[in-house]
Amino acid sequence: MLLVDADSGSLITDGGRQAVMDDREGTNFPWFPELLSTVLYSGPLLKGTEEMDARDALQNKVKGIYFSAHWVCCC
Repeated sequence: MLLVDADSGSLITDGGRQAVMDDREGTNFPWFPELLSTVLYSGPLLKGTEEMDARDALQNKVKGIYFSAHWVCCC
């Protein structure tokens, strides 16, 4: 289920069904997904056994995130 902003027509989330199921009371409505920067900078990063501040480690760096799934062949 897609949730679309009625005023702008922009996509709020393509995970609408899960957003509704996880928040049956509508407390977090309109269920905008968290910004990637919020997720990335929300805690420390680990490099081996060394813990570092995510904001310092990632600031002004090229970032890439690779997602894969075992049911999708040839990734």
